[in-house]
Parts: sequence; C-alpha cells; structure tokens
Amino acid sequence: MRVFLSAVVALSLCFVSVRPVAAALTIHGYTPATAGMYDRFDNDPTFIGSDFDWSGVGRTAGGRWGVLISPSFVLSAAHYPPTPGDTIRFYASNDPGGASETRLINSNVTITDTGIGVGSDLLLTRLSSPVAGIATYAIGNPASSLVGEELFVWGQSNKADPFLNTRLGRNEVTEVAPAFSDPELVGTGDIFVYDYNTTSGLGADEAKVVTGDSGGPSFIVGPDGKLALVGIHWFEYSADPEIPGSLGGSGDTLVTSFIDELNTAMSNMGSSERVTVAVPEPSALGLCVVGLCASCFRRRNRAQALSSIAI
Repeated sequence: MRVFLSAVVALSLCFVSVRPVAAALTIHGYTPATAGMYDRFDNDPTFIGSDFDWSGVGRTAGGRWGVLISPSFVLSAAHYPPTPGDTIRFYASNDPGGASETRLINSNVTITDTGIGVGSDLLLTRLSSPVAGIATYAIGNPASSLVGEELFVWGQSNKADPFLNTRLGRNEVTEVAPAFSDPELVGTGDIFVYDYNTTSGLGADEAKVVTGDSGGPSFIVGPDGKLALVGIHWFEYSADPEIPGSLGGSGDTLVTSFIDELNTAMSNMGSSERVTVAVPEPSALGLCVVGLCASCFRRRNRAQALSSIAI
C-alpha cells in the first residue's frame, strides 16, 4: 500500500526547533545507568560511537549545529541557523577536557537543488578560517537505495554547556521522497525519514529527534568503514491516532541530492574547497533514491515491525 507523505504527516509535523522547551534526543534504551553509552562527552568506553572520529560534529555557543564537510564549511538547518559572529567548537576526542578548535560563524547560504526546481532546509555556513586537525566528512553516496541503511543520529543531551550538549543514537532509513513539501513546513526538498520503532533490530539504541536537534547530522558507515554524512535533521512526525500501530519518527534533508549545489555555493563564495563524495562513485544516489517514489512513502517491512501498517 502506498500513501502520500503529506496525507500521513500534515497534521503531525513539527520543526525540531520550535517547541517551547528543548529536550534531549529520545533513545529507547537511555537511562541514567546507560548515559555513558549515548552521551559523547561522558568519555565512557561503552559509548556507541567510540569506533569513529566525531571531531567534525560541532556545536555553537548558541546551541546550533555545524558538521564539517570541508575545512572551512559546515552544514546545518536553514530554519535553525548558526548566527554570524557566534562561536562554534569542535572537540578532537570524546574527552571534554581534551583538545578543541574554535571558530566564528562567518556567513550562511541556503542551498537550492536546481535540478528539481525547489529549495531546501539545508544551510551551508562558512567559518572564519579553515579548521586543521579535525575530521571533515564525505557525503554518503551508496550504490543502491538508502532505504534500510543503518544511521548514526546526533541530537542534544541534557548538558548545560552548549558545546558539550550532544547525544548519539541509531536508526534505519524508512523511506526517501523527492521534492517533499507540506503546509506545516516552510520550503521543500529531497528528504528521508526514519521511524521510531522500538521493536526494531536496533533495540535500545533506537533514536528519535526532538526540539533543538534541527541541524544535527545523520551518518552511515560506508563499505570502507568510514563515516559518510547523509542527512541534516529537519522535522519530526507523530504517530497518527487514526491509524492503529502507526509510528512517529524523524525527517532529514537528503544531503546527497545537493552535492552539485554545495560545490557551486562554495565557488560563489570565493572558495576553492569542494565536498568529497564517499565511495562507491559514481552512483547517482539522487537518481536511485528519487526514482523509488514520486511524492509518497512506501511501507517499510522490517523483520520485527508490524508489516500490515502503512506509515
């Protein structure tokens, strides 16, 4: 069964930055006893992201996100942008007392996918100077559909220090949709979503974005074992009370659809820097993903999900 995306979520979409009170990333298995598994700066050896270099995931003094895609540029959400003149910090490790790099936010530009004739919620931000000794991330470009790919999902924790306010969970891509728009959201763009299915194979690690997570990144791990950026958080959606068994979840801008636009924007800002595309290449994920559906979601059949429920 297929259902139009706007019909499913038009009444339940919410920017993940505009609710009255910001909250921490929802993770199914999070408790005070398991906090070190998910909160990065607890510097806990059980942290679920300890095998990877997260130094390029930054936060600003104002509580906004920025993920490095080149030495001088970060990505975030246009509806929850870093403020020019604000400070952004990148930590070299998961130790809050360790080395860090700090820069100022210089200028922002919203990215438009001219190939499909729409805008997006994706924001490119230039820093005051290039960052050295910190990870920059390639844009994920898998050879086949993104659907079913496992994600690392970043969101806020409950730390008072905005630079240290980060939590990491996991999820799986449910669906992708091109040129998505909805009356509840300002703007359109290629997206993917991941439902909050606590009976999934990810179990305790299952994550859902919440208020204040807008602009945070989602990553996949490529066949080379390296992190690749695929999404920037845009919205959340709630379960539909009229559909028994329906699930809420999270929506990201699909960064892969905007590779050419990002390079063009960097050039227009007078920079010679360009994004890196993760292997395998070329693959045209935008064509693979967008070809799956016109403006609708397909129902996902997870092994442990309610396969009879359209979402």
